[in-house]
Formats: sequence, C-alpha cells, structure tokens
Amino acid sequence: MNEKTVGQKIAYLIAMLSFLAAAGCVAAVFVYQPTTELDPVRGSFMASTVFFIGVGVVLYVIGTARLKGLLSLKPENNEENQPKIRSGQSDSA
Repeated sequence: MNEKTVGQKIAYLIAMLSFLAAAGCVAAVFVYQPTTELDPVRGSFMASTVFFIGVGVVLYVIGTARLKGLLSLKPENNEENQPKIRSGQSDSA
C-alpha cells in the first residue's frame, strides 16, 4: 500500500492549486486588454504562470514520492541488509 504522510497530502493539494492558479493566469493573459504594446500587467501574468507551474511541478513530485523507507528511523529487518558476523575469527591480522 502506498500511504502518504500529512505533509505529502498538503504538498499535493498545494500543487493542484498552483496548477489551477497557472491556468487562471493564462486565462487572464488572453482576457486582459493591454493599454500599450509592452504592458507590465500582461508580463506579470505570464511570469506568474511560469512561477505557478514551477511550484506545482516541485510540490507534485514531493507529494507523489514514495517515502516509506526514507522516513522511518528503524532499520528494515531484511536478511540482505544485516551484516554477516562470523564467530571465531578476529579482524586483526
């Protein structure tokens, strides 16, 4: 089972809101009627679109990552991860 932490759920929710805000900024670019050819408001909407897409991608990756083995402080009880101890032999030569 792929369970998410509370922080991952929050990051995923904020990522979706960021993608929605980016879509809103794109819509505002097309709806807004610029007063001059180089209108700073239109440029701000385009810059905000890039920002919100970047935030959304980063938080989406954080929200969907599998962190099961990374977050636990206890070592896993796998036979492969256990050090092999040989009785009767010393390390000094």
